[in-house]
Amino acid sequence: MLAAIDFANSDIKCDLALRTIHAKLGADEIIVGPDVFYEAYKRTDLRLLNYLFSLKLFRYIYAKFYVLFAKYRHQISKLIGSYMLRKVKKKYPENSLPL
Repeated sequence: MLAAIDFANSDIKCDLALRTIHAKLGADEIIVGPDVFYEAYKRTDLRLLNYLFSLKLFRYIYAKFYVLFAKYRHQISKLIGSYMLRKVKKKYPENSLPL
């Protein structure tokens, strides 16, 4: 949670965190921007997204448009979030999500 980060003692800068997505891999590695999606989709069963983010050309193009995505991420989530959640719930009934 962004509000819980102690930015004075963090490698993450507050203004950057508000503009782009961050992820922490392991104890020390922080990744920023479209690489977060690549790492996340590598770990899911969303094959199309995993494939797209595995392509360096797609990631390059996506990085160029990421600024717009980040700006409107809440509206985008409202449009497609419930659809994606239904797909996951259909594939993995309650209490059977893979860990």
